[in-house]
Amino acid sequence: MEKEVLTLVARDVAPSNAFGHLIKGLDAERWHVNSFLGKGGPIGSTVGGVMQAVAESDVVLIGMSANERLAGYELVAAGHAFEQGIPFGFFSDTWGAYTRPHFRGFGQDASFFLLFSKGEGAEASQMFPNAVCVASGNPEDEDYFTPKISYEEMRKMLGVEPDEK
Repeated sequence: MEKEVLTLVARDVAPSNAFGHLIKGLDAERWHVNSFLGKGGPIGSTVGGVMQAVAESDVVLIGMSANERLAGYELVAAGHAFEQGIPFGFFSDTWGAYTRPHFRGFGQDASFFLLFSKGEGAEASQMFPNAVCVASGNPEDEDYFTPKISYEEMRKMLGVEPDEK
């Protein structure tokens, strides 16, 4: 079986990190992943490199940088995927990211949209009427709320006995 090709493009930290979780969860036997993840800094490729990867993809998933000036690679990836007839969609990593004005030009063209919460589905479906909208959440949030030390360890650090309140 030939591997399907997924290209990921994100400049901001949160979508870059979330895409890192996605990469870990993909079946390596089924998927080849091209990733252009800036993690808050520049994406380590040329625009041409991103366009070439997009052109060779079966699907393209794109982050939504908050700053339009920093979203250049993401916008190029979306535009090139559309021009090539390749399914593409966006990942809204936090509440309201899907409303960022610099991505609205793709409202009719996006194939899918991964939303932060179910509550955003109706409005996002209006803005992206041809996209399948899915409330995926953000895997980074689970990391934020997972305790780094156990209940027992914390009580010991504070000098509190197990039966004390």
